[in-house]
Amino acid sequence: MDTYPIRENRKPRTKKERAKNQIVFADKGRTKQDQTDSCDINKIMDRYTKTGLIPHGNPFTPEQGYAPDIDFHEAQNIIAHGKEIFAELDSKMRKRFDNDPGKYLDYIQDPDNQDELVKMGLATEKTPAEKIEPAKKEEKSPSPGKPEQKTEDPPK
Repeated sequence: MDTYPIRENRKPRTKKERAKNQIVFADKGRTKQDQTDSCDINKIMDRYTKTGLIPHGNPFTPEQGYAPDIDFHEAQNIIAHGKEIFAELDSKMRKRFDNDPGKYLDYIQDPDNQDELVKMGLATEKTPAEKIEPAKKEEKSPSPGKPEQKTEDPPK
């Protein structure tokens, strides 16, 4: 094992020698100095000891508007199901939609594309809707104590 001699006669460097190796930044820099108080850990802990709360900013502003009546888990299941349907298509069909399930779903939901979907075998032909007779309203029994009697139409 090699040993290196210790320099016992080494002198401390002078200010002039130290200045040669220093980096000096002349401009102010791009750091915002107006937020130093909100970022200083000592001031944050002082506020915590006084109030018991750690201050934090909310980067998201609350938005109001339409929200579907499903939770996050259900939404993720719907997305996964759409991706599964798209993955089951053959490669030529997926390539037609640039391998994008979103483009595929937009295409099949457009009623103008119904005829082409039938030609591709992705949908069945629509049949004209049958006329549905409106349901007859049942009359309620006049006395509240008696149970209601339901009348059924005889089979045709």
